[in-house]
Order: sequence, then structure tokens, then C-alpha cells
Amino acid sequence: MSDEEVVTKVLEGAIALYEVLVGRYNQRLFRICRAILGNNTEARDVVQQTYAQAYEHLRQFEGRGKFSNWLTTIAVHEASLRRRSNRVRSLGELQASERAKADSVLSPEEHFSHTQTRQILESMIDALPAKYRVVQIMRDVEGMTVAETAECLGISQENVKVRLHRARARLRKGNYELFGSKVSDVFRFTCLAAPAWSTACLSALVLTRTQGCQSKPLP
Repeated sequence: MSDEEVVTKVLEGAIALYEVLVGRYNQRLFRICRAILGNNTEARDVVQQTYAQAYEHLRQFEGRGKFSNWLTTIAVHEASLRRRSNRVRSLGELQASERAKADSVLSPEEHFSHTQTRQILESMIDALPAKYRVVQIMRDVEGMTVAETAECLGISQENVKVRLHRARARLRKGNYELFGSKVSDVFRFTCLAAPAWSTACLSALVLTRTQGCQSKPLP
């Protein structure tokens, strides 16, 4: 069933099917929000906010474009708002804390393991400025087209190309290209029980709807 067919069914009353969309886009939205915010916990929170916003405004999706792009645009907006509101917090300290926790569980024998390789890649990507990082994640990791990336970020296709070129140039200094296919494994959606998380997300959305809560308008 296509995204558009699922949306139609949900609008007709099959609310439980919204979980299908949640399951399909957890990974993409998490990576993009993580690229903007630089923090796993913040990214997961914003992903859930994104699904809430999309659910509340589902009738605004008119099917003229791809549902995935519409949903991603909401995620970018929500993550950008969160990032601006967090200016007073030190994201650098949060990132360092997360990496320190991850490093502490590695044994000497795991030094060159897949896990550490991923951590090295993530550290290299994290070092990019946010505006380059999100484009690199969308294009090189998620495989989105230039047009899709431009649409979701609200910038020109030329700007997408320029930012991606600059991101890749910085990453080449760290021999990023040598990691090959392992790039696709960075910033995985690591909620301990992703299906259960999706169900909990849906339950929260339904509760919000039944209680008649008002959500903020989409941009």
C-alpha cells in the first residue's frame, strides 16, 4: 500500500494504519533531525512531534507531491525550531557526553569493530556545520535527490549542491570515502523497541485527538 493510500485510509477512519507511516519513516526522520540537532534524545522527541503535527494536519496533504517529502519538511521545521530554542544549551557538551558513554562500553578487542567504525563516521559527520550535515545526511545517507532535499529544506537546488560539495570536501580530509558502504549505517534509529515506540506514538496521537487538543499550525 502506497503512502498516499495509507493516508486516505487513515482519513477515512482507519487510524491504526498511521502506524504504517510511522514505521516507514522513523529512520529517515531520526537521521535528519539528528543532523540538525546533534543529539539523539532531542531528535527522538522531535520525530514524535513531527508525527503529531502531520497527524493533526493530515487533511492538508493534498497529494500534489510525495508524502515523504511533506513529512520530512515538517520534521526539518520542528527540528529547526527546537535548535533555535536550545541556543542557550551546549550541544557540544551533550555530544561529547554521548560519545564518552559509547566509548566506555568498548573493549580493546572491539577497537576495530563495526560499532567503532560507525562511531568514527558519526564523529566525522558531527564535526560538520549543521547546514552542511543535514544536506549530507539527506543526500549521501538517505539517498534523497537534489530536488527532494531542496524542497524539504526550503532552499534552491544549487544551494543543495554547494552545501553537499563543501560537506564532502571537509569529510575527504578524514578519508571518509574509505568507509564505503558503512556510511549507510550511521545514526541508526536505536530506540530499544522501535515497533513498541511506534505503537506508543500512535496511542499518544489518538489520545490527543480524542481530548480535542489544539496543535500549532504548520509552516
